[in-house]
Amino acid sequence: MRALTVQDATAFVLDHATTDELDSFIALSVARQAVLRTADAALIRVDAHVTARRTQPHYATGVSGTVVSLTLGGQGEVFATLLLDEASVKKVSRATRGRFTGLLEGIPVRSLTATRPAPGP
Repeated sequence: MRALTVQDATAFVLDHATTDELDSFIALSVARQAVLRTADAALIRVDAHVTARRTQPHYATGVSGTVVSLTLGGQGEVFATLLLDEASVKKVSRATRGRFTGLLEGIPVRSLTATRPAPGP
């Protein structure tokens, strides 16, 4: 028997789930997403290489670079400043009509995924 895939689950939900089942599925999905984001955030340190997921400003979604600093904001949220890689600099520079310096500040850590953790101590 083959393992189920996300596509299998999605097809089943789209074809068979009731409103109550969808409400439960959404709550479980949100909880799972929170667990994964917490695990991802634990890997975000200065010198880690990261990629931004859905974030503000929208043009920052999908950019990647190295964390150069972390700051604590209101309500305990942590924000990163990223030194973007060359491809991301080009993307952001186009989106900002050339007003971009290479450092992207104020990206919530919860919207980052570590693609290469920071070196050990």
